[in-house]
Amino acid sequence: MADKRIIDFPETTSPGADYFTVTDSASDGVRKLKPALPATATPLIEGTAAVGTSLKYAREDHVHPAAAGVNFVQAGTGAVTRTMQDKARDFVSILDFGAIGDGNIANAAVNATALTNALATGKTVFIPYTASGYHFGTNQITVGTGQRIVGESQVLLKSTATTSLFLLTGFDITSGIENISIDMTGSGSSSTAIRFHTSGANNVFRVRLSKIRFANCVEAIGDDGGSNGVTDVIIDDIFSWLTRGRQIHISASRGSLLLRSVIVDFTQNSSLVTYTGIQIDQFAGLELERVDVIGRGQGTPVYNSAVTGIVLGSLGAPNASQALWLSRVFSDSGVGDGILIQNTSYVFSYALESSLTTGNGLTLLSVSNGTFVNTLVNGAAGQTGAASGGAGLIVNASTDNTFHGLVFANCVGSGLNILASSRNCFEGLISTNNGFGLAVQTTSAKNIVSGGSLNGNTTAVSLTATGGGNVVKDIAGYNPVGASNPTAGASPWTYTAGFSPETLYIAAGGGTGSITQVTQGGVSILPQATANNGNFTIQLGPNEAAVITYTGTLVAKKMVH
Repeated sequence: MADKRIIDFPETTSPGADYFTVTDSASDGVRKLKPALPATATPLIEGTAAVGTSLKYAREDHVHPAAAGVNFVQAGTGAVTRTMQDKARDFVSILDFGAIGDGNIANAAVNATALTNALATGKTVFIPYTASGYHFGTNQITVGTGQRIVGESQVLLKSTATTSLFLLTGFDITSGIENISIDMTGSGSSSTAIRFHTSGANNVFRVRLSKIRFANCVEAIGDDGGSNGVTDVIIDDIFSWLTRGRQIHISASRGSLLLRSVIVDFTQNSSLVTYTGIQIDQFAGLELERVDVIGRGQGTPVYNSAVTGIVLGSLGAPNASQALWLSRVFSDSGVGDGILIQNTSYVFSYALESSLTTGNGLTLLSVSNGTFVNTLVNGAAGQTGAASGGAGLIVNASTDNTFHGLVFANCVGSGLNILASSRNCFEGLISTNNGFGLAVQTTSAKNIVSGGSLNGNTTAVSLTATGGGNVVKDIAGYNPVGASNPTAGASPWTYTAGFSPETLYIAAGGGTGSITQVTQGGVSILPQATANNGNFTIQLGPNEAAVITYTGTLVAKKMVH
């Protein structure tokens, strides 16, 4: 019998009646081999509710009388002999446990049971692609320690859950979900697609969420608001759109939370959004890398102060957040404010951007010990819905931060607005086409702004801060400020320079007057008393004072550099 090919192993319900059909291409004959698998044969995949009692299909070049009796040897040195049944059990599919991938909600209970039983094997569970996907109805699937779900081609999982589709409880061995799509159309108003179980006995440890696409979610990824948090969690390659609420919300991270390549897209929403895109309340070790929140939904934009693209930290948290890394984080075209970082210390930011948000682009509130490199805001001046006074960057109640490379343009209010903040250093400021290029206000003290340009603003600088020690220097469009004639007070007269370096020119007048002493920092800088009408020049740094003792009258002029 030449060129024999196995074409089918039809399943039957008759005991011992499974057979192989072999086509003899030479004689066009059809021959049936003796029964190979009894109806009671051990299934290829073991586990609760595993289905199938015979092989239906096999490779065309093999005849398998029984999987348990056929050997398999992997190619390569050192390979050992295994049975085909043992080899087949390397992987677990949701189909092994009876799942039905027709997208029909009528099969929700079957699919939920199948996935639960497949996870119980302890192996990675594979969900094969089907065009219609798998419906899970209102069922919630718990993914515990070491359990992992991997889809094929971002296979669609549907849910109408009132709580969540997946509840993550991992503690020790890494668990996770990857390469799937989740559609929550019809789910409850408080539902979450993937929820961390932080109200359990422990923090949720070592979870990986990767390559997941979300649609129609009230919340895509969140937690149940318990007293515990998440630790060593990676959320990577996430896309969420057609949203119904805030998409990512973590109440507390106890260490090592990474969001990487995450996009929350509001552009296709049928109405203006009224909620935040991403919010992480409290953290100790949070990293955002290539994270975008874009769009505002359809409709005429109107500024909404309750909406912020990205919120990091919470003033209501019992402890301040710390250790924050930001790399290429972007908020675009929001209907409220762009990015808010609050109650946080030890921040490293590289490439932080907000564009065309109707309110403030970036706000730092009670932030300390941070380094911000390459910060850019393109405001919404001239755009419909732009808020009055919307600023580029607001630094409020913040201390001991450094900023290098700042660009602010097209803001209705100030490009850079410093409020009640101290000991911050800003280097390389480009602020143009704003209401104010720079505003230093309220009790701000000992802030240094140096280098850059304030050209093209309605007003270059507003310096109304009551705190001392603020410095503005070497900025085109403001420095040099120009000359003026200060009025000398009674001798000894103490003169204090403003926010910029100054040259003070003084001369004694009144016929018999003279300058008898000039001190800076308690040290005399006058070689000898000057005669009537004698001139003396004093170089002063920002906020530096000189004490001048004289007789008669004193004439003073200054140049602000």
